[in-house]
Amino acid sequence: MNDKKVLHLMQMLGIQSRIRRKRRSSSLFAPAQRVAENHLKRDFSAEKPNQKWGTT
Repeated sequence: MNDKKVLHLMQMLGIQSRIRRKRRSSSLFAPAQRVAENHLKRDFSAEKPNQKWGTT
């Protein structure tokens, strides 16, 4: 259905849509509290597979 047709029908019926406000994302922790400890200390070589995992 075309949006103009929907608008016309809504105006005839006296219906209005609700426009919701966008929510702001709020972080509960300060950025310094979200940083993980550096366990690898730039030693990325592993003796076996799946021994060291990392992400960015």
